[in-house]
Amino acid sequence: MEIKGLIEKTQAELNELAQQIQQLQQKQQVLVNEALKKQGALELLQEMEKDEV
Repeated sequence: MEIKGLIEKTQAELNELAQQIQQLQQKQQVLVNEALKKQGALELLQEMEKDEV
């Protein structure tokens, strides 16, 4: 019985960690998307600057 309880506790902890990893991956994807947008905007501004000269 003690081992079964330990297994259940460990599984619950693993599930919680998996959830935390998934949340971090989602946050990371949001940050990557924001960085790509800013990079695109920067490149556009740099092209516009070249055209002004």
